[in-house]
Amino acid sequence: MTSRILVISYHYLRSKEDIPHPGIHPLTPESFLRQIHSIQQNHPVLSPSQFETWMDGSSADASSVLLTFDDGLRDHLYAAAELEKSGLRGAFFVCSRPALDNKALPVHKVHWLRAHTPPGDFLNQFAALLSDDWQQMVAQPPEDIRRAAAETYQFDAPDTQVLKYLINFVLPYECVDEITSRMLVGHGLDEMTFCALSYLTNEEIHDLSRRGHLIGCHGHLHLPFSRLARGKLQEDVAKNKAYIHTVTGAQAGWLAYPYGSDWSLPADTGMFAARAGIRAAFTYTRGWNTQSTPRHRLCRIDCNELEAHLTVC
Repeated sequence: MTSRILVISYHYLRSKEDIPHPGIHPLTPESFLRQIHSIQQNHPVLSPSQFETWMDGSSADASSVLLTFDDGLRDHLYAAAELEKSGLRGAFFVCSRPALDNKALPVHKVHWLRAHTPPGDFLNQFAALLSDDWQQMVAQPPEDIRRAAAETYQFDAPDTQVLKYLINFVLPYECVDEITSRMLVGHGLDEMTFCALSYLTNEEIHDLSRRGHLIGCHGHLHLPFSRLARGKLQEDVAKNKAYIHTVTGAQAGWLAYPYGSDWSLPADTGMFAARAGIRAAFTYTRGWNTQSTPRHRLCRIDCNELEAHLTVC
């Protein structure tokens, strides 16, 4: 039987007790452990180095799994420690803006604010800080925006889908960045404090690498790569790669595309990967990878989709 590998992505791993409103959709630590134990009982879990040799043509068991973790969140210290108890290693994709600029990624500020603000209040507060034209877009989004939002954020309610899509794909990055920082101040949080609470430190990232986990790129700004002109995209990824090399001493050859959907990718993923020196680039195209899957468009699923793709107990 031809070997195939399912790549699983994790983000927030934390208790839901301190999250009063929808916004952060974490997997609880207990659920994470159950998933990992169940996966191990049914499927071999590959290390990043084993996945890389498989891409180069070596054999692997028929239905294996690779575990990945996005965004460089502090939650992932727990994940790494638990994996190591079973002799497992994962791939951790980090952004560099929090460390280099002491600025949080807008996507995480939005998640936190939505989780700590009643849904209607968040929408009203955010929209009130927009210009009139953008307020109209939020109130009456075109059909193509609604459709794209539904495909991208399938786990959210329609109004939330639209808002998240506009924030991440349509509104100017600087606009969302400024508004969310102002809203954080309203909750008594400055940018540096939020970064300290949310992201891995340089020392922690170095330690993950030292312990055998792979540290990969996730962009400097965590912008959809489709929103960046070629020169700006090269600059963004080069800054991200240089940061990882400085912290770990290793050259980052893996990348997870921010957001990962087709419309968030660079126009020519093969050319992009070649220019950036990327050996493996992961999308959110659902499904299993075979050795014929292009390395610059590898498939990946979210951990919430596990049962639809994998045999679990």
